[in-house]
Amino acid sequence: MMLNGLNNTNLSIGQKLKIPSNNSDESLTTYIVKSGDSLWSIAQKYNTTVDDIIKVNNLKSTLLSIGQTLLIP
Repeated sequence: MMLNGLNNTNLSIGQKLKIPSNNSDESLTTYIVKSGDSLWSIAQKYNTTVDDIIKVNNLKSTLLSIGQTLLIP
C-alpha cells in the first residue's frame, strides 16, 4: 500500500500498481518527513531525484507534511 500511495485496500479495474521485486538491486528506504524538509533536500541527502521520490510515492503535490512517510529509491 505504501509503495502505491494507497490509503485503503480498495482497488479499481485498470488501476496500475507497483509491485516490489525481490530480484531488484534497487532497494527502498523509508523516511519520515521532519520540519524544514523539502523534496529537494531529501533527494540530495539520499542521492536521488525529486522526480523519483514523487514517482515512487505516487505524490500529487510537492507539499510535504511533518510525520509523512516517504519511500526513497
